[in-house]
Amino acid sequence: SWRTSCRAPQVYVFFLLFYSGRYITFIMDPFQYVYVIRNSKQLEFHEFADKMASKTFDYPALSNVKFPDLKENLHRIYQYLQGKPLEIISDHMMKNLQDIFEWKCSQATDWETEKMYKFCCSVMFEASFVTLYGRVPAADGRKVISEIRDKFIKFDASFPYLAANIPIELLGATKKVRKELIHHFLLQNMTKWLGGSKVVQARQDIFEKYELLGDYDKAAHHFAFLWASVGNTIPATFWAMYYLLRHPEALAAVRDEIDHLLQSTGQKRGPTYNIHLTREQLDNLVYLGNLFLSVSKRRGSLPANWVYHSFLFTEKVEDTAQNLDSKQRAPREIRSRWEVVFWGWMSLQGPVVSLHFIVHRHWSDEC
Repeated sequence: SWRTSCRAPQVYVFFLLFYSGRYITFIMDPFQYVYVIRNSKQLEFHEFADKMASKTFDYPALSNVKFPDLKENLHRIYQYLQGKPLEIISDHMMKNLQDIFEWKCSQATDWETEKMYKFCCSVMFEASFVTLYGRVPAADGRKVISEIRDKFIKFDASFPYLAANIPIELLGATKKVRKELIHHFLLQNMTKWLGGSKVVQARQDIFEKYELLGDYDKAAHHFAFLWASVGNTIPATFWAMYYLLRHPEALAAVRDEIDHLLQSTGQKRGPTYNIHLTREQLDNLVYLGNLFLSVSKRRGSLPANWVYHSFLFTEKVEDTAQNLDSKQRAPREIRSRWEVVFWGWMSLQGPVVSLHFIVHRHWSDEC
């Protein structure tokens, strides 16, 4: 059952879909986004996000009465991703990236060929993991992280189906993979990792205050945080490299900008040099910053899970009439319990947290 409305010659479309007992209003015009979000009291997103995250990552809902104020306490922890704490994390991320490149170069005896996405995934996942959760001190520590990465990729491939409420039992080995991933984040494993971030430690401290939150549930929260951290970072890195390689003039401009900054700070590029840039210096890299912002707007989380992640869902909690058209101000009624979907490339217009760090998924307060 469809009800559509469009006005030629404009290309945007509003349409209502009745699917599986639910009404979903699709808002395809990106320029109407700002008019919709003004009604944040009527269009509540957190309830939908809480339910979806809980089912997808297999932990109790944040709104569960057994865990009073858990959602608020976790939200406060994001202070560790702002200001001075963010600069510390960014510094660690930059150092870890350089260590990984140096290690890879030391292992290579000749030129090697690898698919670019796999290369970006390998580098960004390990650097992000070590920055957030610390190093695995065992002799095979890198191998352990590689195993977690491979399982993560398998889980992420099934994420759109989980988020779309497809039973996990119908998704092959996804349930087993998710369980194995969560077990990596059990307390007895995380306590062995060295040099974790303050934001992860703060989350651990919060979880320990809730006796009814089981060890498995705490580990599931940690896994969700990892997914939120790297799920967009890897594709964003890939697409940034892709566009630079496709456009030599853009690559030359970015490289020249970086070289000028290094020269002005007395630093050099090379395998024997460690580069250190402050957050302010990174923010002043106009070409490089715009590259990542453009990638976020144009590609979002592509190529991984590109269909479902292109939408931002919200649930309607009470009847309201939205004046979506800024010129004609034509009201379009959205009724109680209808779900609203925005085309996602406009929802990714926020700034990247840091040049090297995390592009957070935005659909959940937990993530």
